[in-house]
Amino acid sequence: MQLSQAHLRTLQTCPRQYQYRYLDSLMLPEATQLTETTAQKRGRDFHRLMQQHFQGLDIHPILEAQPELQPWFAAFQTMPPPMIEGQGEAEHVRSLGWQEFTLVGVYDYVIFGQGQAQILDWK
Repeated sequence: MQLSQAHLRTLQTCPRQYQYRYLDSLMLPEATQLTETTAQKRGRDFHRLMQQHFQGLDIHPILEAQPELQPWFAAFQTMPPPMIEGQGEAEHVRSLGWQEFTLVGVYDYVIFGQGQAQILDWK
């Protein structure tokens, strides 16, 4: 079983819903399912924008289609976080076996420097 941030949020806000959805694998009626909010969609889209930016892909189509992301990206360009020297990787996945579990982490951006690493999280 994979345990994501969404799983943990559901467990925290409604343990019964967590049990039904993830442990019992029951589908909830359409009317009671949570829908993605505008803020969640915008955050997901910003993550995609930053992923493409750090992969060297053209982000202008995204910024043209979603002008609400332009101020966020401009703010990032104006005041980027301090970053170490090294090789970066967007959406970096790490996993670790622990007892009978596999823990998986997905990092927005990781920079691997000499003898150190830095994790960046787009919030």
